[in-house]
Amino acid sequence: LEVIFMPDDEFEEFVQKIINEIKAGKMSVAHISKTLGLDPLFIRAVAKRSLKLNVKGQLLELAKDEEV
Repeated sequence: LEVIFMPDDEFEEFVQKIINEIKAGKMSVAHISKTLGLDPLFIRAVAKRSLKLNVKGQLLELAKDEEV
């Protein structure tokens, strides 16, 4: 619920942090959550809310341009 009611600017900060981790080659939810010090469930919730990220099992990936 925290992610649902989060202000857009704060939400975008988290999305950008996750995107930076993906670009650095860290695609698993577990690895990103360890690196950022956030709960894996929180990471997945942010990715599901964002149009820039896709969740595929335990991996996160950047959404393709045609999906956005």
